[in-house]
Amino acid sequence: MEPNFLPPKKNQYDVVIVDSTDPVGPGITLFTEQFYQSISHSLKEDGIAVSQMESIFWHGKFIQNTFLFLKRIFPIARYYFTMVPTYPSGMIGFSLCSKKYHPVEDFRPEKIERLAALRYYHAKLHKAAFIIPAFAQKLI
Repeated sequence: MEPNFLPPKKNQYDVVIVDSTDPVGPGITLFTEQFYQSISHSLKEDGIAVSQMESIFWHGKFIQNTFLFLKRIFPIARYYFTMVPTYPSGMIGFSLCSKKYHPVEDFRPEKIERLAALRYYHAKLHKAAFIIPAFAQKLI
């Protein structure tokens, strides 16, 4: 998604999912305060944005700096992670930013329990993804 795509889209989206490259080279524009401001403006009043946010084990300072402005832009900004064996350290992190919904407090497990065909994701795993190590809590 080009950074200039979002600014004219005010209050139009329920969810924005950013599946980006790593924050290097041209991809760095997808990790700027200006870009996340554009996302916030494009979301409806109860909108949610999710984006790739690197590994807390390898990119702590980057994540810390990013969350400094995410917390200014969104009322709710949380880091979470999952295991992906092909990523450095075997895990990858994400940001969940919301104007209204907390990813754990507002989570409704009964909605996913109906999806019996899921092979990996379940309610306890959802909640566990937001439990981050003590050093990461201090960073974020």
